[in-house]
Amino acid sequence: MTTDTGTVEKLNRQGVEQHLSGRLNEAVHTYQQALDLDADNATTHNNIGFLLAQVGKLEEALAHLSQAVTLNPTLANAHANLGQVLAMKGKQDDAIHHLVRATDLQPGNPQNWYNLGRLRLLADNVAGAMNALQHALRIDPNNPHFVRELAKAHSIARDYGAALAGYRQVRRLTPDDVEALTGEGVVLFMQQEYETAIKALSAAVGRQADNAVALRHLGLAQASSGKVNDAVDTFLTLLQHHPDENDARLDLAVLLISMQRQGEALAHLDYLPESSAPLGRVHYYRAMALLEKDPQEAEHLLQQLANSDDAYAEYAREQLELTQPKEDLP
Repeated sequence: MTTDTGTVEKLNRQGVEQHLSGRLNEAVHTYQQALDLDADNATTHNNIGFLLAQVGKLEEALAHLSQAVTLNPTLANAHANLGQVLAMKGKQDDAIHHLVRATDLQPGNPQNWYNLGRLRLLADNVAGAMNALQHALRIDPNNPHFVRELAKAHSIARDYGAALAGYRQVRRLTPDDVEALTGEGVVLFMQQEYETAIKALSAAVGRQADNAVALRHLGLAQASSGKVNDAVDTFLTLLQHHPDENDARLDLAVLLISMQRQGEALAHLDYLPESSAPLGRVHYYRAMALLEKDPQEAEHLLQQLANSDDAYAEYAREQLELTQPKEDLP
């Protein structure tokens, strides 16, 4: 079948203009007209696939983008867009494959390197993520998104000095970046610089009141610096915004036990689902909270934990030695 190549190209340009101006339905219609003329045009499949992904029609987007890379395996944008859709579908390995292909075909595109770095970081490939993000920054050295993601990778790798420098560079570039301010506070907390961490995290919460990461680490920093009442208030604020933040609820319960507020601690521990991780830590602190109220139940929980291979088994055995009466010496 012969096609009017010029018409198809014109329709694609028109579709892009409509897409960029927000006339999405018109753009879809225009792209479909182009496909009616040439069903094997990779560029059209890429364009409509990209648009459909933006409006959440991932299955349709996936079909068009897969067709685009099949028809033209050297179309870098199609590989990049397909990688993004596959990532949204939770298919990380396939997504990384196509983003690697996109960077091979178009090594001068920093966005593709950045997207590859983010995906590798999600896949726990920290070294690979750093490599990709450094490529992105060599092309666009002052992009705050790229700097921030590399700082996050350094933080995960426990290179806190590099992470802190990165987050502070982002704040110089974009002073209102809450994520960078939060990251800086988390790194300072990990370095046990609690007072400085509290300032950074409080500032982050001041700009984003429901910031779960900032609130949790602010509570931890306050508790670690002896400001336990402030820490309790911070954890309670976090749980008002995010009642299913189980790690924070457990942190609060542990703090309340240390303050001899076992009843409140038990209420929070009872709220946690049985599937909460780490379950051993939940059982251990439930036992701690029950030592006076129900010593038999506390001992039962400790015995179960002591006989397991959980990381808290040793703590349970130590507590049993402390609570069980010693036999009289002869």
